[in-house]
Amino acid sequence: MSHWTKLFFSTKGRISRKQWWIGYVILFAVGLAYTALEMLINGEFDPHDKSTARLATWRYLAYSLLVLWPWLALYARRLHDLGRTGWWGALLLIPSYFYIFFELAGITDTSHQTGLLSVVLMLLIYLPVPVEGLWLGGVKGERGANQYGPDPLPAAFYQRPEQSWLHALFGWKGRLSRSWFRIGIGATLALQAALFVTAISAVTISLYLLDISFTALSEDEKNFAKLMNSPFQTFLWIYLAVSGFLLLYNLLALLSKRLHDRHRSALWLLLLPLVATEALVGFSLGPAGGIMGRLFPATLTFFLLLILWLLVETLFRRGTRGENKYGPDPLAPLTPAADETI
Repeated sequence: MSHWTKLFFSTKGRISRKQWWIGYVILFAVGLAYTALEMLINGEFDPHDKSTARLATWRYLAYSLLVLWPWLALYARRLHDLGRTGWWGALLLIPSYFYIFFELAGITDTSHQTGLLSVVLMLLIYLPVPVEGLWLGGVKGERGANQYGPDPLPAAFYQRPEQSWLHALFGWKGRLSRSWFRIGIGATLALQAALFVTAISAVTISLYLLDISFTALSEDEKNFAKLMNSPFQTFLWIYLAVSGFLLLYNLLALLSKRLHDRHRSALWLLLLPLVATEALVGFSLGPAGGIMGRLFPATLTFFLLLILWLLVETLFRRGTRGENKYGPDPLAPLTPAADETI
């Protein structure tokens, strides 16, 4: 069985956090591709068009059943690495299918007084998604062999503190290699996509409860104000603000440790908001707005060059060889601990 086949179709054995994020990002990308295809098929979706909505739900059910086993395999083997039964994966994934069946049965139809059920189901299904991703992709697996199989990581791995996913995603000290940085960025983008899907789902359900179509929302400002002033929407904004802060913190932590690996201070990151602010001010003032307005083209060019430099520096360039003032080389060969063998 090939590595990729085993990753997505075998429920036996264990996988590391890095393997989990690789599989997570791939399956989430497949989901985004399906969503884009649905948007092309449906065009502008009208929640009052029950036949179109029902057909879209059947298509989503077929897609969900196709990707169910790969998700279960990924969840099961990662849970095994944490010393837990893979059946917990079913408990985490299966509830999302309940909403589909309720939708097909008409239980969530807003013509009934069951609109609150839609909200409750959506919250139970989508709110835990980022938490599950961070838990399964951030918590260290059991060290050494357990009842589900051998440790997917070599013993030398545990001598590298920066290889802890919780530290990689949220810590500020130490260094991070290119490969771990790329996986961390992929995980961050996947979680941001999950939050975007959550927001879209919440908006769609809110429109159902308020009896507003997407067309009416775009044509009448009063409908948009009604949506934004609803209590549920207020809760959603609070949720997105908190989650967005955590994801921004994650991104800055990854960038700082990657710069450390290049023997550079994380203070370089302060240039981004400073130059961006100056560019925005210069753009708003225009050529007649004094020296800042006239310097806008130069400021914008410098900002783009800064972004390009940061991308090359963090994604492609190897860190300094050997130990530097920020910590040991994450790629240096290490000797296993005296009581362990690889």
